[in-house]
Amino acid sequence: MLKEIYFLLLILPFMCSAYINPGKITKITASDTLKIHPIGDSITRGKEGDTYRQYLRKKIINDMQMEVDFVGSCPHAPDSKANWADYPAAADSLDHDLEHDGWGGLKIHQIINSAGNTQGYPAFTIEDLVTEYPSDIILLMIGTNDIYFDYEVKSAPAKLDTLIRKILSNTSAHLIVSSIPPTNQTAINDRINYYNTSVEATVTYYKSQGKNISYIDINSTMSTSDLLSDYVHPNSEGNKKIADGFFKVIDSAVTAIDTRKTMTPMEFELQQNYPNPFNSSTIIRFSIPKAVYVTLKIYDILGEEIRTCISENLNSGSFKFHFDGNDLSSGQYFYHIIAGDYAATKRLVLLK
Repeated sequence: MLKEIYFLLLILPFMCSAYINPGKITKITASDTLKIHPIGDSITRGKEGDTYRQYLRKKIINDMQMEVDFVGSCPHAPDSKANWADYPAAADSLDHDLEHDGWGGLKIHQIINSAGNTQGYPAFTIEDLVTEYPSDIILLMIGTNDIYFDYEVKSAPAKLDTLIRKILSNTSAHLIVSSIPPTNQTAINDRINYYNTSVEATVTYYKSQGKNISYIDINSTMSTSDLLSDYVHPNSEGNKKIADGFFKVIDSAVTAIDTRKTMTPMEFELQQNYPNPFNSSTIIRFSIPKAVYVTLKIYDILGEEIRTCISENLNSGSFKFHFDGNDLSSGQYFYHIIAGDYAATKRLVLLK
């Protein structure tokens, strides 16, 4: 069936009526390294398996064609006060990513000021952190422990506001603030929900002031099945969801970073759209190694052309097209690209 559809796509592109919708086509750009600074509690380093940073790095490299460097440092190995260098096994579990684990273990009341730091943490203020370790993106997820053990539930919103204000005042990096994942206890989840509501309101305020900040609601994407047996730290699936949440914001924010340089693809390629299945909108990515005339069209399952997305000369590079299917019915569709002598077709699924 797919071969038949593909055949139809090859012979019908100019026989069926359609309308041109240029939509939004963006050239993918990249620097030698995208610097990301994770700041938060032990969730930034994980306790077993891949951390969210490892999943996030893979997604950025594969989907955005960018290298990643998680800047920052944490002076202790997991569950100890020792230096990472004393724990080679832990280092291996983090893909030799020793100084990329963020400021794991720092509580919200400790990270605002140097006073009160415990367990051998360095006497760094948040101003020190963001200036000592400059970055393009800052990921801020305050640890669940702050709320789980009722350390700071009442004063956390005000202290978070102070923390965010100090970060924004001392760096031009794009700050992404996340909600806290759920636990298995109703009373604690009530505290977490109270805190998360405050987080979103705080971010919304600074965003309205034109600040370089975004919010992601990790909590709504996770359940207790995404947590370890301690019901505080995420398991492998939980870390994947955290990575997916951060990735969506980074993918949209990185085009605003003006320090990128163009990467020249080695070959023609049409990638699978993401997300797929999708509800209303998805992204189609493709690469061309030289300047060429490109057409990108959408067809229904009968091979009828319903949308011309791109029909223009493009220079070499990697591109992403934001496809909006809001006016289409749920079902299977196909997108077909012709770039010089190169042609390829892939399927996308719209679910409303």
